[in-house]
Amino acid sequence: MMDNRNPQKLAEVMIKNRVARYLDDWFANLITSYPISTEIEPVRPKIQAPQGAEFGNMEPEYNADSKWVFSQLNLAREDLHFTSFKYLDMRRTDFSGSDLRFSQFIGCNLQGARFDNADLSWAQMSECKLQGSSFTDCDCYDITFIENQTEIGVTGRVYVPRESHPLRKAKNFFSRSNPGKKEGKKINPFKLPGDLRPPHTAAYAYHQEIVRDRFDLSNYEIW
Repeated sequence: MMDNRNPQKLAEVMIKNRVARYLDDWFANLITSYPISTEIEPVRPKIQAPQGAEFGNMEPEYNADSKWVFSQLNLAREDLHFTSFKYLDMRRTDFSGSDLRFSQFIGCNLQGARFDNADLSWAQMSECKLQGSSFTDCDCYDITFIENQTEIGVTGRVYVPRESHPLRKAKNFFSRSNPGKKEGKKINPFKLPGDLRPPHTAAYAYHQEIVRDRFDLSNYEIW
């Protein structure tokens, strides 16, 4: 049993474990909540596929005595795609080299965080504090990047020139003529119609395919 003498290590293990097993936990709860019907013409329950492991709160939290400490974590080279972080203090956390495709960072304090060489393709980063954060060689293909605090202002509210932008050393953000369109070297992984859909909508459709491939959901109707 772990104690709280090393809160950073405790939080790292908690995040990694939840990310690794969130789909299995969801499926175990699904078959418990909706057992397979024995009727001749069974009704297929409508279920929603989980988007990914979630950490944080739906609304900003101002209580300094948080149960979990998320700052200064070592999450380098981890598979964290589809993971959602909301309203968390994640200052100086190391995400370098991690797979963060389709991930969400909303309202987080990411001051001094490292995303060097990470993959943030199709991710969302909004309302975050990014002063001192590093994105060197981070892949930001089709990232949603709005309302983030920088040293010279909030992106989307003031003009942040390229030489002062947090993503100035990232890949696939400034290199394309129109970052809002899916054009460039990366191949669209969705293989679904609707190339111009918002990234979060396409990501959810893509994630549904992952869930269908992993589990037998023929007795359920996914929406």
